[in-house]
Amino acid sequence: MKIIARIRSDFPTKFGIPRQSGRVEELTARVVFEPEYRVREAVKGMEDFSHIWLLWEFSQAIRENWSPTVRPPRLGGNERMGVFATRSPFRPNPVGLSCVKLEKIDLESKEAPVLIVSGADLMDGTPIYDKAISAGGRLPSGSSGRLCGKSGAAFPESGDPRRMEGKDPGR
Repeated sequence: MKIIARIRSDFPTKFGIPRQSGRVEELTARVVFEPEYRVREAVKGMEDFSHIWLLWEFSQAIRENWSPTVRPPRLGGNERMGVFATRSPFRPNPVGLSCVKLEKIDLESKEAPVLIVSGADLMDGTPIYDKAISAGGRLPSGSSGRLCGKSGAAFPESGDPRRMEGKDPGR
């Protein structure tokens, strides 16, 4: 995969970064494209969307080996959970997915186009592989609707308890 952009945020290290996108909506960051992708036509039409998905690399957590279980800090680091049931960066493929609010597209700066986003949960300099917009997520400019779920979070804050027990509520 090619790195198309990097995030510019107020977090030089992993400490203090919100544990999920959308949790702190006041945080703003900039998505700065790599020179070969700084093409205005590539962002044409994005202004009609309220939120975008960022596919990015856990660049500071790359390891050769992975563990099927991790100790999430939210549980005090005392309980092991399956890595796929957590937001741990120590995964077989160190990629993350974050939903952020698209505040503005800067077409005037030296690095234009630059996407100004809010609610990002990424460390400064994090490589971004791609951006995506849900086909069902086209919202009129100025709309207060949500594309990514409650509080702008990328995923629901609580799951269906029947699914958590291995029972599919749809069957």
